[in-house]
Amino acid sequence: MVRRGSALKALGCFLALVLLAGLGIGTAMLMQSSMDVVHLEPAGGTAELDAVLARFAGSRQYLDLERRDDGLVTAHVHHEREPAHPARIARVHGLLWDEQPARLVRVSTPAWVLDVARWKASLATPLMDPLEKRLGLEVALPDLAPFGPGLVLDHHGAHGRRIVIWADGE
Repeated sequence: MVRRGSALKALGCFLALVLLAGLGIGTAMLMQSSMDVVHLEPAGGTAELDAVLARFAGSRQYLDLERRDDGLVTAHVHHEREPAHPARIARVHGLLWDEQPARLVRVSTPAWVLDVARWKASLATPLMDPLEKRLGLEVALPDLAPFGPGLVLDHHGAHGRRIVIWADGE
């Protein structure tokens, strides 16, 4: 017969290991990801976006964002674009241009960070659904692995905002 005290100790040790593993993953995510915010002249921000998009001239983006009649923003994934033998994705990059304050945000993260985020989001779905509805979002992180490197999203938002996301291979 297992004593109650030893069962609680074992559970406490297990929870401590899970917490340490979570902290380790979180630290690794922060160390390998980057975000840079710069203020530019309007021509500078659009020039950087255009330079990135020139790399993918003639290719179709993987995602489209659409605002539904009920006001929610949804992501439409173009599965028909999946290549037969995609290369492995190493990093995912993003640029957000906000014309009003002339601000450019650059983000870069390893692909595995998005995989972990997708896994955690699937566990937290019951908690996140009410928050997403309040924010007017209904966007799940898609699995980019079947697509391989390329243009993920080029979205023109309201008030001169633009988002460009792309994936690079190894």
